Amino acid sequence: MKANLEFNLPEDDFEYKLCNQASDMWSALMEFKEYMRDELKYNDNLIQSEFERLEVVQTKFFEIINNNNIKLDL
Repeated sequence: MKANLEFNLPEDDFEYKLCNQASDMWSALMEFKEYMRDELKYNDNLIQSEFERLEVVQTKFFEIINNNNIKLDL
């Protein structure tokens, strides 16, 4: 099976660049997801309010990811 994407450049320059950066964007999202996980799981220096705030941020992160139909675990 093959999939081909075609762009009419320069008109579709934004879409072309977006597609070319998709794997970098996925990597950045995965890195942030893992950072939050590691902070919550392993950082014993977090005070309670920091821990709770990071949980809120993590929840919002996953909400945004899910609302945009992004699957990080392929």
